[in-house]
Amino acid sequence: MVTCVTCNNSEKTIIHILWECPKVQELCILCKIKNIEFPKESCTVILGSLSPSSREMNTILLCIKSFIYRSKCCNETLTLQGWLGDIKILLSSLKYNGTKNNQLNEFETLWKNWFLLM
Repeated sequence: MVTCVTCNNSEKTIIHILWECPKVQELCILCKIKNIEFPKESCTVILGSLSPSSREMNTILLCIKSFIYRSKCCNETLTLQGWLGDIKILLSSLKYNGTKNNQLNEFETLWKNWFLLM
C-alpha cells in the first residue's frame, strides 16, 4: 500500500488525493471562508459537472486538481495563496486569448466573480 505523501495516513488513491485528504479538506474550508464556490461532492471535483453553465467551474476544477497533484508530487504544502496564484496565471492566459480573439467582453463576463479574489 502506498500512502499519501501529504497526510501520511491514508492509501494513495485518486479519491483520497483529490478529495478525502485532510489537507485538501482544509483548502476547501479556506475556500468557504473566502466565499469561493466549491463543489460539495467528490464526484463533481473528480469528474467535473455536465451542467451547460459549469464551463467556468470545470476550468477551475482542472486548475485545482493540477495544483493539488503538483503540490503532492513536489511534497509542497497546499495553500490557498498557492492555488490562487495558479488561478491568476490561468486568468491571465484566458484574458490574453480573449483579447487576441476579440472576445474580451465574453471573458470578462464569464470570469468577473473570480477577479474579486485577485
